[in-house]
Amino acid sequence: GTINSSLNFRYDDPFFLDSEYSFSLALFDQTSDFDDYTQERLGAEIAFGRRFLKYNYVSLGYLYEQITISYVSSTAASQIQEQVGTSDTSSLNLGLVRDVRNDPGNPTTGYRVGLNGEWAGGFLGGDNDFYRILLDAQYHFPIWEDKEIIGSLRARAGFAEPFGDTSVVPLQERFFLGGAGNFRGAEFRKFSPADPVTGELIGGNQFYLFTAEVGFPIFKDFVDLRGSLWTDVAK
Repeated sequence: GTINSSLNFRYDDPFFLDSEYSFSLALFDQTSDFDDYTQERLGAEIAFGRRFLKYNYVSLGYLYEQITISYVSSTAASQIQEQVGTSDTSSLNLGLVRDVRNDPGNPTTGYRVGLNGEWAGGFLGGDNDFYRILLDAQYHFPIWEDKEIIGSLRARAGFAEPFGDTSVVPLQERFFLGGAGNFRGAEFRKFSPADPVTGELIGGNQFYLFTAEVGFPIFKDFVDLRGSLWTDVAK
């Protein structure tokens, strides 16, 4: 099981100083107690962004965080035991989004494609040297002309790779699938590569997740409520 506790502060200004730029500042202290270890992430992130050509958005952010891996079980996988201690990450994040959905909150037509790249370490300093790329693409379309039954397709993928003095992707940057956010119906962090000796899930350097969904109204004459049927396929 997993027990999470967090203290977060976030400030967002979509029109920073009455300009066309957005600004965000986040401070966080997050602790997660997993079966075989405890992970704490303490840090801050600052970002600026701007919309351009109506449907496009670009953002650039800087993150600094301190990660502590502690209370590691003696039976934990070697790749987890090797991560025990405190390290810091200094990274730049570049995000690009194109969003032509008719309604971001409840879309019935259109698509959204987001691409995010993170570069940590190297000339930025810090203990952890790695880069990550994340892709998220969504497409929505009415199955019938009345636009009440909506089909949605979504593809997500991620890739991470260490470099420099870092020989493996840090534990906190690896990919785990499972839970409401990325593989509905499965337990939290249920899917990932497993240690060949202990069988413990240790996270992966890449993932691919595809979702097909049909949304439909429920008791539309009485309440604004929708249901859905979906299937998730991942690797």
